[in-house]
Amino acid sequence: HSYNMPIPIPIPIIGTASLANQAIPAGVTSPVFTAKVLFSKAANEPANCNNDRVEFRINGVAVSMVCTSTNGFATTTIPLDLFKGQTIGIQIVFIANGSNNNGQGAWIDDLAVSWKCP
Repeated sequence: HSYNMPIPIPIPIIGTASLANQAIPAGVTSPVFTAKVLFSKAANEPANCNNDRVEFRINGVAVSMVCTSTNGFATTTIPLDLFKGQTIGIQIVFIANGSNNNGQGAWIDDLAVSWKCP
């Protein structure tokens, strides 16, 4: 089963996008959250986690990070087994180092919460 959130989200220089709360049924197996990240990098910006990065947070706690060292869309997958039987909040936070990204930070696409039915 999958709940796809079909919204490419542009996150500006520094910002947070919060998704609608997601209920993870107790009886499912292998629940995961997946998303793709694409950065808008300054031409002279080194590619590392000291610069721009996107944090994925579950209920306000950082659980995964994607850095500007990626080229093209990078897929992140976050296991949600610990949250079975709960409703979770997913936040996507773009953190910048202050370089000029021409008003763009990162693009987030193909967000989905999915699991296998018993």
